[in-house]
Amino acid sequence: MNNNHSFLGSSVALITPMFDDGEVDYASLENLIDFHIDAGTSSIVS
Repeated sequence: MNNNHSFLGSSVALITPMFDDGEVDYASLENLIDFHIDAGTSSIVS
């Protein structure tokens, strides 16, 4: 078994955008994810 794994490209750990009351801002989160997909980000960690 080959356990030699290489990651290529860019990876990003996302922040969770929230409103002042602590609720998740899903529209901003979707925009952030779309931005990284459009920019060619290889992996997104949440």
